Amino acid sequence: MHGGALNGGSSNSRPMGPVYSEGGHQHKPPVHEEPYRPHERDHAPWTTRVAAFGIDLVVTLPGLIPLIIGYVIAFGDVAETGVISGKALFLFWFGAFVNLALWVYNNVILQGRTGQSLGKQDMRLLLVTVDGRPVGLGHTIARGAAGAAYVARDVIGES
Repeated sequence: MHGGALNGGSSNSRPMGPVYSEGGHQHKPPVHEEPYRPHERDHAPWTTRVAAFGIDLVVTLPGLIPLIIGYVIAFGDVAETGVISGKALFLFWFGAFVNLALWVYNNVILQGRTGQSLGKQDMRLLLVTVDGRPVGLGHTIARGAAGAAYVARDVIGES
């Protein structure tokens, strides 16, 4: 025997697993893998999800504070003079912009890249696709749009 292999072949040429012969050709049996079952994965309890959502709301507070102050000043202005002051409008729009920017960063960009918003990071949750990868920016935007459409349907009413 040459090189310790049987039948003169190299030691790396042995078949892996059973091989079946048919008409002079050798075939390996078909591989039957278990199908992926996403429902068998562990899902976070709703309390953990609500806590993560609460943390995500706290992230937007720097924008909500001037927004709320702008509303309060505007209501006072309307009650006194019937006209909303420039200060109230500035606070309202500044707060709305900051709030939106923080929300987009946290819930679209950060979550799209990593699968986690700041709230999900803190609660150790991960948003993944069926194959286990982070969702990505496009999926995150589509998920947000679907959620907004679901809420809008409930607010407006089913047609």
